[in-house]
Amino acid sequence: MTNLNVSILQINPTIGDIKGNYNKIINGIDNADKNNSDILLTPELSLIGYPPMDILRRDKMYDIQNKKLNSIKKYTTNKDVAVVIGYCRRDDAGLYNSAIVFKNGEKLTNYDKVLLPTYDVFDGHRYFETGDEINVFELNNQKIALTICEDAWYNVNIMDAKRHKFNPFDKIKDYDTDLILNLSASPYRINKNNERIELFKEHAVNTSSTIVFCNQVGGNDELVFDGNSFVVNKDGVIEQLNAFETDMRTININKNSNETQLNTPRRIEEMNSAICLGLQDYFEKTGFSKAIVGMSGGIDSTIATVLSVQALGKDNVLGVSLPSKVTSTESITDAKSVAENLGIDFEVIDISSIITQVINDFESESPYKMEGLALENIQARIRGDILMSLSNTTNALVITPDNKSEAAIGYCTLYGDTVGAIAPLGDCYKKHVYELAEYHNEVKDIIPQNVIEKEPTAELKENQVDSDEMAEYEILDTILNEYVENRKKPDEITVDSKEEIDNIISKIHMSEFKRNQSPLPIRVTKKDFGRGWRYPIAADYEFLK
Repeated sequence: MTNLNVSILQINPTIGDIKGNYNKIINGIDNADKNNSDILLTPELSLIGYPPMDILRRDKMYDIQNKKLNSIKKYTTNKDVAVVIGYCRRDDAGLYNSAIVFKNGEKLTNYDKVLLPTYDVFDGHRYFETGDEINVFELNNQKIALTICEDAWYNVNIMDAKRHKFNPFDKIKDYDTDLILNLSASPYRINKNNERIELFKEHAVNTSSTIVFCNQVGGNDELVFDGNSFVVNKDGVIEQLNAFETDMRTININKNSNETQLNTPRRIEEMNSAICLGLQDYFEKTGFSKAIVGMSGGIDSTIATVLSVQALGKDNVLGVSLPSKVTSTESITDAKSVAENLGIDFEVIDISSIITQVINDFESESPYKMEGLALENIQARIRGDILMSLSNTTNALVITPDNKSEAAIGYCTLYGDTVGAIAPLGDCYKKHVYELAEYHNEVKDIIPQNVIEKEPTAELKENQVDSDEMAEYEILDTILNEYVENRKKPDEITVDSKEEIDNIISKIHMSEFKRNQSPLPIRVTKKDFGRGWRYPIAADYEFLK
């Protein structure tokens, strides 16, 4: 095989910022040319950013995109590198998720994505037409195939279901290719990197080709893209780029495999990196820099604050304690201790008199009594109002501390603790929250042991603890993991109590209306309660028990 140097441009695009994404690609072309690269590979839809969603419905987007594509083509005139760009192609038949190759000021070839994912968080068929042929072109006497993301994900064992009618890599094999390029926007979830590597190793063996996987990186709404781009051949991984950060590397595809370079952090470290990147990019890409967290002194708001500080910096996070008459002194002290350990600004705003005034006014102006659940929740809703007022006053976004376990069964107050812009723990089970606490305390004792050890409570009435009102978190997390993520039937779930299983499944679906109005969760598991969970609100779920 002729020596071939391939540059992987692992960028963090902003959706719709075609000019900014274009500049990143131009810088990549310059660096690739300086490094004597033969090919520069960019991620899927790299010029627009992924996922573009209904931006694709706007005509003006194509005018801007096509001008930038022409600029890139001209820019390659005096360069020796072939540049592969992900973009959206439009013709009379519709839209195509495509890749185009430029070299020496000319278009070498174009490829339209063949397999379109329309499941979980993906909407391929909502927007795009299906490409109808494999693309193999020649460069430097090498046969090179183009593929885009899902084209590589036919494998039934990894995908848990047969999603497509054929495997493009089986057809590519017939061309006796030397190199296969894959432009990707593959979002992170637990164990995704390992699955990718095993899948692409299999492709490399079956096609006897070297494969270059170029993934985008960064947070776009609830999705986080982890990068982790790599080059793999039949013997294993040649080289892998950094995780959760922009990176560019020029790699000779004839190098021997070196799997000691693989990114193998602990699961909790990966999750922490994903959440922090998701938070950081959400703020940066929406034009905000400051965050507010309502700190109850409990484990959830504590970890939400810790993550916010790691993502945004201590000078950009405000912690607020909002005690009522039933709030323990311990809760205020614990919240203050965490804030001091993190070095953030911290305020205490006592809401007792506000609650009393609201109750009195409500009962004097209506025939109803403020009691029971309404009395408990009015505290949470007043806290939500104050946090949002602080948000308006300081131009800061409110961070929602709710976790996946509680969101799943609706153990949260709509318009109360669910207010805010984004939920960093929204796809973390309660067990993950405790694991994150242990992870952060490994380096420095940021989180007091009392916060970790005390029994969880909503603290909306005297002597309230979560376990009095819901299943133990260990049982709850088991049922949720098996039912939500792994789609197990109730009688397949590994919990002894059928009554508990039925109760939790009922609560999951009765709470659809709450989650539908809740802030975005940052996705880290196989099935989050965001765009990948699409169940109707007005429905009868009795048949699922």
